[in-house]
Amino acid sequence: MDFLKEAHKLLERCDEMEIASVDLQGYPRVCVVSKLKSKGIDVIYFATGASGTKANHFNQNPKASVCFHDRCDSVTLVGEVAIVKDLEEKKSVWRDWLTNHFKDGVEDDEFCLLKFEAKEATFWIKRNFATQSL
Repeated sequence: MDFLKEAHKLLERCDEMEIASVDLQGYPRVCVVSKLKSKGIDVIYFATGASGTKANHFNQNPKASVCFHDRCDSVTLVGEVAIVKDLEEKKSVWRDWLTNHFKDGVEDDEFCLLKFEAKEATFWIKRNFATQSL
């Protein structure tokens, strides 16, 4: 089985997923987030509030895990989050519905773009299990 190909098809079907950050006491904290854009399964973009908990966690510790699933299939990724400052990169992932959260649009000071880059993937697809480095 081509796990990467199957995982990419799965990711395309998933708009919401879970992301885990590490809090200031070293505990994992999982939140549901909406995918803005992805490149393969290696890079996934999310938005959050710049003054919020997730942004604070990732400013302190970039380690993260992302999980997405549909029916019985799932993929868990481990990697790091970077907070994107580049306005052009922010514009490239902006979605109109984000104005519900960031009223001043892509240049809203609260609009914090998270760029997750995976280093490892664990797959459970079509009842097959595998883990591999990316």
